[in-house]
Amino acid sequence: MKPAIASAPALSASVVDRWSLLALLRFVLALIVAVNHLAEYTSLGPLAWIPRLGAFEAVLGFLLVSGYSIGVSFRKAPAGFHLRRACRVYPVYLAAMLLTYFANPAEATLPFLAVLALNLLFLNQIFTTTSYVWPAWSLSLEVWLYALTPVLAKLSRSRILMLVLGSLVVYVIDTCGRTLFHWPYYAWQGFGLNLLTLSFPWLLGFLLANSPGAEQQVLRWIACALSGHILLAALIQFGYRLKHHAVDAYWMVDAPEFLMRSATLVVVWWCLRQAVTPRETKGRRSSWMAFLGDSSYPLYLTHIPVAIICHRLGIGNALSVVGAMLTTSAVLYLSLDSYSRSREKRMTVNSQAST
Repeated sequence: MKPAIASAPALSASVVDRWSLLALLRFVLALIVAVNHLAEYTSLGPLAWIPRLGAFEAVLGFLLVSGYSIGVSFRKAPAGFHLRRACRVYPVYLAAMLLTYFANPAEATLPFLAVLALNLLFLNQIFTTTSYVWPAWSLSLEVWLYALTPVLAKLSRSRILMLVLGSLVVYVIDTCGRTLFHWPYYAWQGFGLNLLTLSFPWLLGFLLANSPGAEQQVLRWIACALSGHILLAALIQFGYRLKHHAVDAYWMVDAPEFLMRSATLVVVWWCLRQAVTPRETKGRRSSWMAFLGDSSYPLYLTHIPVAIICHRLGIGNALSVVGAMLTTSAVLYLSLDSYSRSREKRMTVNSQAST
């Protein structure tokens, strides 16, 4: 006799639905990035292990989940998609810009206003090499992929896979170039290079959402791409240690860190697998997971100005600063993003009714 569902663990994928699981994943990834950046402003203390999970791996996870979510959303309601996205992206983004200005006031010169205008239009990282809201370098990448979503939805699986392979090739070249020729990190790249370099995880997530019956094949492609990323990074670091006659440091310091970064990607892959695996019973929605996931977007955009403000106020305890980050993100979600989500839901219902 099978045990009742209620007796299963609270976090079991058979209990919560896929969106609750992905919501919790988004929050964890945002927290990894936030704590990683917090190290620039204060000692992390008991949180020092979190950055070892890999801030960049967290960004890759974000892009994968974003591509999957957008793929499902567009397939369900293509009408009014861009308007719904704008209503979701802009309220919190504008609040993050205001908070960034409060943390780093600047004189309202013409060049500064021009930078603000470019960032408002998500032309940062195209006409500039930095973003005013620093973490928005990856958001601008996503926004351009949102803009291309209707076009991508018309492409065959093989065409999208070709785009993925093209992006992977550029990614490998760029990763090697950053090591050999000291090319800038993604956050300081211009000319839209981020779109070429890092579109592959988003496209794979999008493909996962639009490959009925072939999800396991796409999951294998995702596993190969993520494994290739870790292997390339590990080989580059091993070459660095070998060049400086410090191979022992690789096995004592670097190898454990690569294992932790790999663990982050394994969790991301597992959550996506749970999201596309058919189940006999429909999972229930977890309100607390959904809340954490909903606050991950403001957390991602505002954690740096919050850390700066706390530093100026003399708040040096890492747990206190993280608490301030979480409080700020919760307030922004409840005051701005929550309304945007309910508005998006109404717009989706209306667009579905009209079609």
